[in-house]
This record gives sequence, structure tokens and C-alpha cells, in this order.
Amino acid sequence: MEISCYLPAGKYTYKLIVDGKWMLDPGNNNTEQNEFGTGNCVLWVSPESEFLEK
Repeated sequence: MEISCYLPAGKYTYKLIVDGKWMLDPGNNNTEQNEFGTGNCVLWVSPESEFLEK
């Protein structure tokens, strides 16, 4: 599946839900701790980026 979407410039944190369980994105090594101590993936979108294709 491919999804394209517009994201304003900035920092985004996310996790994936796979088979009902939260997990970090194995394709993104940029992570930071969250308030639960389990970590989130971090995605930085620069001002010149208009689309994120995944």
C-alpha cells in the first residue's frame, strides 16, 4: 500500500500498531523517549518538503 499526504514543516512522532500491539517503525532509526518510557519514532519534515510518500 502507498499513501501520500501533505505535512506542514515540523517534527512528528509516531508509532505503529501491528496485530494489536504498539511497535516502533523498523525502517526509522530516529527515536525518542515518550512519557511512558517506550519510545516514539521521529519524523522531521523540512519546509521544502511537500509530500511524504510511504
